[in-house]
Amino acid sequence: MTVVHDEVETAEGGRLSTQPDPVAPRAAQSSRLATARWLWRRLTSMRTALVLLFLLAVAAVPGSLLPQRSNDLARVDDYLARHGALARFMDRIWLFDVFTSPWFAAVYLLLVISLLGCLVPRWSMHARAMLRRPPRTPARLSRLPQHATFSTPLPVDAVVAAAQRTLRRRRFRTIVDDGDRGRGRSVSAEKGYLRETGNLFFHMAIVALLFGVAYGSLYGYRGDRVLVEAQVADPAKSSAQALLTDTQGQYDDFSAGRLVDTGNLAPWTVRLDSFVATYQSGTTTPKRYDAHMSYRTSPTAPWQTDDIRVNHPLHLGATKVYLLNHGYAPVFQLVSPDGKKKYTQSVVCPTLSTVTLISHCAVVFADLPDKSPSHTLGFDVTFLPTAQFVDGRPTSTSPQLGNPDAIVGVYSGDLGLGRAHSVYSLNTAHAQFEKTGNIVLLSKDPAFNVLTGLPGGWTLQIPAVGQWASFQVKRDPGKLVVLLAAATMILGILTSLRVRRRRVWLRATPGEEGSTLVEVGGLARTDADGFAEEFEGLVQRLTVATTPSPGRKE
Repeated sequence: MTVVHDEVETAEGGRLSTQPDPVAPRAAQSSRLATARWLWRRLTSMRTALVLLFLLAVAAVPGSLLPQRSNDLARVDDYLARHGALARFMDRIWLFDVFTSPWFAAVYLLLVISLLGCLVPRWSMHARAMLRRPPRTPARLSRLPQHATFSTPLPVDAVVAAAQRTLRRRRFRTIVDDGDRGRGRSVSAEKGYLRETGNLFFHMAIVALLFGVAYGSLYGYRGDRVLVEAQVADPAKSSAQALLTDTQGQYDDFSAGRLVDTGNLAPWTVRLDSFVATYQSGTTTPKRYDAHMSYRTSPTAPWQTDDIRVNHPLHLGATKVYLLNHGYAPVFQLVSPDGKKKYTQSVVCPTLSTVTLISHCAVVFADLPDKSPSHTLGFDVTFLPTAQFVDGRPTSTSPQLGNPDAIVGVYSGDLGLGRAHSVYSLNTAHAQFEKTGNIVLLSKDPAFNVLTGLPGGWTLQIPAVGQWASFQVKRDPGKLVVLLAAATMILGILTSLRVRRRRVWLRATPGEEGSTLVEVGGLARTDADGFAEEFEGLVQRLTVATTPSPGRKE
């Protein structure tokens, strides 16, 4: 014997070895193909689709509970600052970007593939079933769950023809079996295939819905912007506070899909000319909001006008401009002691109360002449549209301008300019407090129209009060697909629930004395409850249809 590489060669010429036999390339390829087929069958099973749909719903939960960068970046930064290491770990696993995360996209894509792989074979099977003839009449109809017999004087051929007409009126597909094993003639009828059609359309609509949402997310964008009435912000109607052009830098908040070219947005411009709020008589209940707008579709196009109301957006091609909210924007004017220098700002005051529109804002005048300490004056303002004292405290009793009053806190010195803080409040940590006063806008006494005694001899007044309105610009190219898919889902599920699968057979055989014996059998493929009553009604119709009556219309 000669031993080479753990192999033993016997005298008979055979070979013994501790090594496994080499796998033929074709066998290995067949094994890999079988594994791939097994994985594909697993992925495209309805059970897997349901599991993936559940996982998608679970994956969306963090997106609804945690702040998302696409919606509110400031809240995400605040969450990271407050929760330290835990928040940083959550950020690493994309919990603040759930709907753009790789794992959410993977579940989403697998669900689409699973549904498509499951539905395509079902469509093929359903098409073959619809083209297939109804099954032949069973030999013993008496064994079916529903069975009835009756006799009629009509001949066999007339009975079969009348039965066909009756069943077709009841939406049955019918065929006549002339060779019914020597038992006469029979009719096979079947209906209810629309049930599976509705079911398939429902599931295909889910796939279309997923595609529509994904397409809108990738190619859509959303932007928010607050505009001030042009006639108040700037009589020439060219103030940046009143204008919005569809460029990313113009928005207060902007989020776009990954495939949106933010440098090539539509070149339209809108302007808030005026805003009118109408209320129910004697109440604080709003009746109607109207934002009177001017717009142009390109820099060289002529200006056009339109109104934006709640649920009535402005359509600019595929983009819509929605009205969201409104409030007051007082015009603050700082006047020098000699009256020669005036500095004017129109300031948006966010509402503290949506009922009475009590508002709060801040205005800063920087780089003033040397007469003002640190060249800066800041004002913390609470605006009351209809001021009134209630229990000794100033408040507003109406959202309309009835007795407007501005409670003003004056600060000077270091107001934190250059450091991060809200534009609607002052950073007074290092400021010098000067005084508190109020400006009554509609007072006939000039002494109440201004706030005097400010550092450097300056005087503050509010010559006008405009209104601001917040708008949302939205472009969602997948919205139509989602709408059609949702409508198809409703129609599909209603069809699937309403239509029932039924099979009916009728056999007509010659009886005694020239009569015809009619035997009817029925089988419920789905929703067997109530089929007995339905079958009884069908037998009655067949009995009437096969009863001779000269005046009866077929």
